[in-house]
Amino acid sequence: MTASDVKNYRHLDKVIRAAKQKLDALGEEPTLSDKVFGSNPEYAYEPRSFNVTGRSELAVLTHRRKVREAQEELDRLLILKRQIEETADDIEDCVDKIIFTSTMKGQSQTQIAMALHIDQRTVGRRLQKLCE
Repeated sequence: MTASDVKNYRHLDKVIRAAKQKLDALGEEPTLSDKVFGSNPEYAYEPRSFNVTGRSELAVLTHRRKVREAQEELDRLLILKRQIEETADDIEDCVDKIIFTSTMKGQSQTQIAMALHIDQRTVGRRLQKLCE
């Protein structure tokens, strides 16, 4: 977890929703269908067409890779959200808790420093230490 992750916490729910939608949009493995031509078995040289369906191995492997990547991204986002929330819950120092939660809400380090009457660099250092 980085300070940037904490700053972007307020956007995580939206990004998680988008990742879930992306995963849902992938749906089931693709099936290909096509039309082939041949002759009528009862009357030679009489053309007939047949519909065939099947799965392309390459298309299936590509689809599975995309699903795996989308699931990994969703899992990464959910873990990050949980880490940030657990870190916020575990902070005991009042000033550190204010710095961390204010950053989660989207306040800048300058705004937090002004509210706490401390130097902006101190806010940055404390936030960095909390993220480690």
